[in-house]
Amino acid sequence: MGSNYEPENHGYINQGDHKGNVYFGLRDAPPQNHPNAIKCFQCPEYTWRKTADCVHCGADIQNYLECQKVRLEIYSANHQMNRLGCAILVTVALIGLSIWFNILWLTVVSVIAGAIFCGAVSKLEGHKNNLREKLYQLS
Repeated sequence: MGSNYEPENHGYINQGDHKGNVYFGLRDAPPQNHPNAIKCFQCPEYTWRKTADCVHCGADIQNYLECQKVRLEIYSANHQMNRLGCAILVTVALIGLSIWFNILWLTVVSVIAGAIFCGAVSKLEGHKNNLREKLYQLS
């Protein structure tokens, strides 16, 4: 045990001087013009799109992006339902006119089309309710 004595490690990997890159909980933020950089919804700083939380404030980025995606799907379903509602109104008007002018084949076709449109609205309403429930669980 002379001057070349080195202490035992005892299983500690990082004993002595460390000259590597160690993660201490701080992460680098992306530059503003990076394709994977997004502005955090909670703080005005840029963070990575694929990280679980903001590198600055710790806000849950993935949950926020998932909520935005579900909100967009709900908006799309509302838009489709509005278009189908207009088609149902036109179909009802067409049924009324075909009955008024006694055109039986047009009445039958209009009733079938109206039933199809109503079924599509019902299906979209169920899908929208499922999306709302998913959004409630995410929030």
